[in-house]
Amino acid sequence: PFVYAPDLADESEIPGGFSLGGAFNRENAVTALAVLRTLEGLGTVPAAPDPCAGFNAVCWPGRYQRLGATLVDGAHNPPAAAALAAALRADGVQARSLALVSGFCGDKDVAAVLRTLSPLVARGYAVKTSNPRSLSAAETAARMRAAGIDAMACASLDEALAHSGAASAAKEQVAAAPSALVAGSLFLAGEALAALGAVPAPSDRRPDPFETLVTNYEPRNML
Repeated sequence: PFVYAPDLADESEIPGGFSLGGAFNRENAVTALAVLRTLEGLGTVPAAPDPCAGFNAVCWPGRYQRLGATLVDGAHNPPAAAALAAALRADGVQARSLALVSGFCGDKDVAAVLRTLSPLVARGYAVKTSNPRSLSAAETAARMRAAGIDAMACASLDEALAHSGAASAAKEQVAAAPSALVAGSLFLAGEALAALGAVPAPSDRRPDPFETLVTNYEPRNML
């Protein structure tokens, strides 16, 4: 069946202590809740006594993930960049206040992503990701400048995290708006989280989803 998520779930059901930042993640949570209710209705999974209980302990690495005053997000296309910019403004980020560490795959709409983020960026630090489709640091820096961002090409991610202040900002215990942003590629987000010591994510926050799936799996109407 085709199911429109807002017909089955509402954002008001998502608890105030939801562990993921950004309005777009609350929308994702509504969709997740609608999926659960759909599967329950089909008899695929048992009914959950409190389906929203887990939202306060959700861990989704690289999706608006705060590490001190550094924020890591995998935004790699224009809609994701727009959602990221809106979330940053909602969190109090002012114009031209962020240090941006960025790297992109060459098949993405890099210009549109950078134009969207540009009003919030004071200085850009371009890197090459480990993906073979990645733009070089020099190419990304040139595209940053074309989007109105003062930028420098860095020889490595560690260099970019150091020059931008993202490495030191990640160690700050602050509740203020982010001062550094790592964005532009999911590959970059993963590399940055590893470099900043945020990988692996804390496993005690949630059960292993694959293990749970296998444990609870019962074949139904298999062809």
